[in-house]
Amino acid sequence: MKEVKHIGDHVLTPSTEDWGGKGANLLELAQFNNVPPGFIVNADGYDEFVQQSEIQGLEWIDDDGDVDLDWIQTNRKRGDVTLSEIQDTTQDVFLNNQIPSNYEAEIDEALQGYEPEFFTRSSAVNEDGEDNSGAGRLESFG
Repeated sequence: MKEVKHIGDHVLTPSTEDWGGKGANLLELAQFNNVPPGFIVNADGYDEFVQQSEIQGLEWIDDDGDVDLDWIQTNRKRGDVTLSEIQDTTQDVFLNNQIPSNYEAEIDEALQGYEPEFFTRSSAVNEDGEDNSGAGRLESFG
């Protein structure tokens, strides 16, 4: 399976297991509606990054590499941590660790079509759901 999928590429039934919930929904939506160009890195890319990076050492990341929203909410209420501290520390981990090489090559290739402007939006696996709305918690980068 390709590590990167362009939005608008034909995907018969995009899997949330392969592309995450938002990614799979966006791929499906693009089959029927005009969706701005972009691409999605598959969920395995994040899993590989988690295995080789320092992200598992962060207190708010569970053993599967998912954000532990209960930990964040509990520690925020106690005043032990702020969302800004969590965001800054998490961002530092991503900036200071290498993307898996097979993903880096495909991302570099995909980015060629979006210069000079490109925006990225990251979301946690469990950011949105029945009990959570993480809208606006994570930044978009230009």
